[in-house]
Amino acid sequence: MTLKWLGAALTVLAPAWVGFQIASRYARRPAELRAFQNGLAVLVTEVEYGATPMPDALQSAARAAGPVAGGILADAARRLRAGGGITPGEALAAALAERRGTTCLKPADEEILGALVPVLGLSDRRDQV
Repeated sequence: MTLKWLGAALTVLAPAWVGFQIASRYARRPAELRAFQNGLAVLVTEVEYGATPMPDALQSAARAAGPVAGGILADAARRLRAGGGITPGEALAAALAERRGTTCLKPADEEILGALVPVLGLSDRRDQV
């Protein structure tokens, strides 16, 4: 009898837990998108008005963004500071690729961010924004 109750409980609780996990990812997605928007707005401000070097601008943007978006931007800043002759766009692309499975972003969201990558840091500040 106890085994039947255990089976019934698992039948109800396991799908509920999976559903809550999926719902949690859907709920976090708008927050992550807002965090990226805030971080990119700070990046624009730093580049356009502050004439801040790109690694410092990315670090400022990382502080303004949430933990997920900020982590990606901070990783791009770290990669850029490490040198190796990479562009800011390549640093951001590598950071996005490394954390692809850890975010709640959909492929369409990543595609939009990916459109920013090829032109980031390739021209002067007036052409960047």
